[in-house]
Amino acid sequence: MQNSGQQTVSFLKGLVLFYLIFLVVFFAATPFLAFWLYWETDLSTSMLPELIGFCLQGGFLVLVFALFERRSVINAKRNQKLILRSYLGSLLQRAMAPDRNPVHGMLPALEAFAAEREALAAGTLDPSIRTRLREALEREAVSLESLGAVAAQIDHEHLTAWSGLVECARDIRRAPDAEATDRAITALLDHIADFDQSPIL
Repeated sequence: MQNSGQQTVSFLKGLVLFYLIFLVVFFAATPFLAFWLYWETDLSTSMLPELIGFCLQGGFLVLVFALFERRSVINAKRNQKLILRSYLGSLLQRAMAPDRNPVHGMLPALEAFAAEREALAAGTLDPSIRTRLREALEREAVSLESLGAVAAQIDHEHLTAWSGLVECARDIRRAPDAEATDRAITALLDHIADFDQSPIL
């Protein structure tokens, strides 16, 4: 049911975008046609000057509206990404670095987990981190998967990164030993890096 609603919203957005593009093209072409008619028409018996002015004003208004709409869409995507980053930041902070203070609740830079990454590579990660992270991911399993719908509203690249980190979370929960858990945690951090560094276009 939720997917059907998202498809309907996506279709409407596409329809509005097509309409805006059509208007921009139409109003961009109309002045050239009007100026051509300008030289072929007796202005004393024509409303061509009024038509030219109307076309120019209409084209300007459409352009302003399109720019405003584009800015609104980008701002909405940024807000959605900030929501997801805040969620990830809180989850990782509690599990991997509970003694460190988060910056405004945001996802810490990956450099903040440099020590944990070195420990993962050396196989010396604190067992309590594995335990806390596994327990946190078990509690947040449903939320992680459901938030994929928010990532999908940003763009395909963010959705791919989010899907990857959800899969890594499953691997961490199902890992049979510490070595498999460490590999899954490393992959999780990599996918979070991809998500965090993906640009919003």
